[in-house]
Amino acid sequence: MSSSKNIDQAIKDFILEWGQISTCWGIPKTMGQIHGLLLVSHKPLNANDIMEKLDLSRGNVHMQIQQLLEWDLIYKIHVEEDRKEYFKAEKDMWKLFIRVIELRTKLELNPLLDLLENDVVDYDNSDESKEFEKVTKDIEAFSQRTNKMLSHLIKLDNFWTLSNIARGMEKA
Repeated sequence: MSSSKNIDQAIKDFILEWGQISTCWGIPKTMGQIHGLLLVSHKPLNANDIMEKLDLSRGNVHMQIQQLLEWDLIYKIHVEEDRKEYFKAEKDMWKLFIRVIELRTKLELNPLLDLLENDVVDYDNSDESKEFEKVTKDIEAFSQRTNKMLSHLIKLDNFWTLSNIARGMEKA
């Protein structure tokens, strides 16, 4: 039997876990924690709020916020009567998923494909050369199939009906 925890502890645990999970997506842990905080926050937060809630330095918070903004994972929000910048996370999980796929493809898969497709190698008859050619051709073929599959997945979001079907599957 598991014991229940209060909402503050549940939020803290979620933020820590979101930060850890984010490292699997290629996002630094601190950036993931900031994103997690904004994701579960019921209102937009400013940098001071984030610093206080996560016990982070101003410089770290500003650097991570800039990256999250560049990646379109969070948005600036205007709050009446306040000159501070406030931030809110994209809360649609499908949009987040698609955005992370786009980023990982751009930063990792495309450079690998570019290298494999455009690198001219003078293969010889040595065992080393044969093995290198075999492995790199396999990686190239796999990467091309993966890229094609991810492109189709990203396009799902461009079609309202298909993206709603995918979202409906989440609820099932």
